[in-house]
Amino acid sequence: MADLSCHGARLATFTALPRGTVLWLQLPDQPARKAEVIWSDDFSAACQFYQPLSENAVVGLVGRFGFKVEPERPVEHMIMVA
Repeated sequence: MADLSCHGARLATFTALPRGTVLWLQLPDQPARKAEVIWSDDFSAACQFYQPLSENAVVGLVGRFGFKVEPERPVEHMIMVA
C-alpha cells in the first residue's frame, strides 16, 4: 500500500489490475474491506472502499506503517509518489 485515505488506497502491484476489479483488503486491526479498482497502470492501482475508513483508523495505520496519508483527497486523484 502506497497511499491511504478514508475513501481508498493506492496499491503497488506486480501486475495490472483491470478497472472495475473488486477485491478485499485486509488492513491491520480492521475488518476486511471491500474495494473496487478505479484506475491502474502496470505497477499500481487505486481502489475505492465501499465503506470508508474512519479518520482515526487512517491516522492509526499511518502512524504504525508510514503510509502517505491523503485524508481529504478523493481516491481518483491519488498519484504515484516517488
